[in-house]
Amino acid sequence: MATEPSTPNLQLLEQQAKLIQQAKRVLLPFRFEPLLRQPLFCSESLPKFASTGTGCVIGDSLGRQLIDWTGGISSNLLGHRHPLLLQTMQAWIDDAPPHPLDPPASCDGPLTDPREPRLAVRLAELFGGQDYGVSFTRGRREAIYSATEMARTLAGKEIILVPELNTSREWFAEDQRFRFARPQFDSAHVKTFQADNVGSLRWNLNQHKGSVAAVVMEPFAFHFPDRDYWPEVTQLLREHGVLLIFDESQTAFRLETGSAQKYFSIQPDITIAGENLGGAMSFSALIGRWEKLKTSWRSTIRNIDRPSGLTLDLVAATLDKVEKENLPGQFHRIGTQLSEEFNDIASQAEIGACLIGHPSRLSLDFVPHDFLTIEQRRTVFSMFAAENGIMTHGEFWPNAAHDDQAIDLTIRKLEKTVEAFAIWLKQVHEESVSIQHPWRKAAVRGRIDNVMMIRKTMVLAGWILVDGQAVTLKATNEAGDQSVADVVDRPDLVNGFPQYPSAGQSGFRIELEVESIKRNSRFVLDAYVQDRLVYRTLLVHEALKQRSGPWPFTDDAIFA
Repeated sequence: MATEPSTPNLQLLEQQAKLIQQAKRVLLPFRFEPLLRQPLFCSESLPKFASTGTGCVIGDSLGRQLIDWTGGISSNLLGHRHPLLLQTMQAWIDDAPPHPLDPPASCDGPLTDPREPRLAVRLAELFGGQDYGVSFTRGRREAIYSATEMARTLAGKEIILVPELNTSREWFAEDQRFRFARPQFDSAHVKTFQADNVGSLRWNLNQHKGSVAAVVMEPFAFHFPDRDYWPEVTQLLREHGVLLIFDESQTAFRLETGSAQKYFSIQPDITIAGENLGGAMSFSALIGRWEKLKTSWRSTIRNIDRPSGLTLDLVAATLDKVEKENLPGQFHRIGTQLSEEFNDIASQAEIGACLIGHPSRLSLDFVPHDFLTIEQRRTVFSMFAAENGIMTHGEFWPNAAHDDQAIDLTIRKLEKTVEAFAIWLKQVHEESVSIQHPWRKAAVRGRIDNVMMIRKTMVLAGWILVDGQAVTLKATNEAGDQSVADVVDRPDLVNGFPQYPSAGQSGFRIELEVESIKRNSRFVLDAYVQDRLVYRTLLVHEALKQRSGPWPFTDDAIFA
């Protein structure tokens, strides 16, 4: 497994800075990560870029290696770029039997791909039996749309009930209306109830008695349900004549080779599964009793695109591996080891955290806190984890690529994460002030007023204030050599910033040696307040574009 570079690569920093500039210029902003409840890219948060992904390791554009525990669609079961999936794709490229070219009818047209019935038979047997029917879609959203429309047709009712979870998979009427162009669909047709609460479900069924077509539920989310939970839910739905749509997009093939519905011994009316089988390809399957599906399919299926033949081959290959190697058993072993060791580390550090849930889907939970919500702590913990080489959004999803070496390395990185998180928690508790994010954007004022080249020495002069404080400015070149700026009195800034007592000492002058005035040179500029790093930017001396300045420090990178 790759290790992190010991020193930052300034060429990679420059490439990332240029990527950020391009993204800010052309990429629509305000991408949001709902599980972390924070923006990934907006005016206050800059994007990060992935460069490689192999097994359970993702490399970013700065050369760092992160162990991936997020359980994304492309890594949910097998991991990134699994050899089995690459071999399947290569067979398509080579057009070698038994992998014919993708028939033109695989997505649309009057013909049917011959792989569809073969795969449908396998899924029907795993999720029900011979009296079950299967339909394929190009993703979970289309499958949910089909399932809910079928339920409305079967029941002759409009309302769909969904659980309200602390997860990105919340239901929004607006999403459904715009995604599927159904103008008459509005918030009146989707009602929410409290997850894992039979009483809340019962109250909603009574409130909308005679109007509920179906309930869409996942087998489990953060908290693993008690054994009597699902029998009580299914009995309640039968009493009200409401259909159960089981969303196993994430949980299928994790509890056991078949499905969670077999594990809990229940028979939903419609099951949605398979999203985690397609690798990076969009895929989902809708599975239900044949006599029900065949009477309602006309309302939805004709409007849904089917997956390509390549996707069907990838799904079949993944399913082979799930069954032959008992991946659910591997997930259980990996998750059990991870939760036991993490909970010991967290208990010793007294951070009030633990991993809960089923070993195949672990969630970070916290005890109540006077100043912080669970969401705030989960977000901060996840960001400390990223700094230490672990990618998580507060959940840990084992996949087939998490071997013993990955587990050991994860535990070591979690120890560092817990240590940093404990220090931050202590500061929050002792200060008892308004909570500030540890990675919040500092208020930076200042600029490089001018640049002079004296032979092979670049001389910079300017001023900088971070959160109203004068700083110690240091520069590091690509070889790791460091230079410290001299403090220059700036009486003009005393009048300009009377609210900041140290403004008069915010001026600086620094000399930087360059290898050649004809080649670019790169430096990291770090600002410190009492040995604490508070601001960092990249200075690039571009020989062919040399100018005199000024360059504001608030830019993401300074190209002098």
